[in-house]
Amino acid sequence: MGSAGQGEIRVLCSFEVVLEGQAVMTEWSKRMADRLRKREEGQQLRDSRFVEVQRLKRASGPALWQEVGTAISEEGNALGHEIGRSVVTLGKTTSSAQIELLADMGSSVRRCKVEFDPETGKLTWATEGGSEGALELDLGIDGKLAFHARGIPQEPQSIARQIL
Repeated sequence: MGSAGQGEIRVLCSFEVVLEGQAVMTEWSKRMADRLRKREEGQQLRDSRFVEVQRLKRASGPALWQEVGTAISEEGNALGHEIGRSVVTLGKTTSSAQIELLADMGSSVRRCKVEFDPETGKLTWATEGGSEGALELDLGIDGKLAFHARGIPQEPQSIARQIL
């Protein structure tokens, strides 16, 4: 129809034929109805997966957080044993979702605050010197819930080493 320099116009029409009070479906309406159904089913699957992941985060997140806390304590103790003196101590906090670390660097003491938010599944840490990091609870491709950094699951020992 069109040639170089000329536009092409296409007109798509749809109509409904009503016979004795009942609508007759056209091929277009069948295709569109199928597309809409598939879209709705896909959204329902995404919504149910999101709800399930949120439930898992709230149910399993605190236990994973506790594993990280244990790993921080173990790694701090191992460092102190290697040096021959206590280097990292846990400070007092008012919440089980927080850890305050005090690092005795010899000439100074440095602080690091580590927090876990069970509602969002976020684990964050920040030092007085400006270093900071964050991890998020999520399901891995293996279906296991773990803290992730840029989509990569992290083990509690690895997280402890990053923080320390």
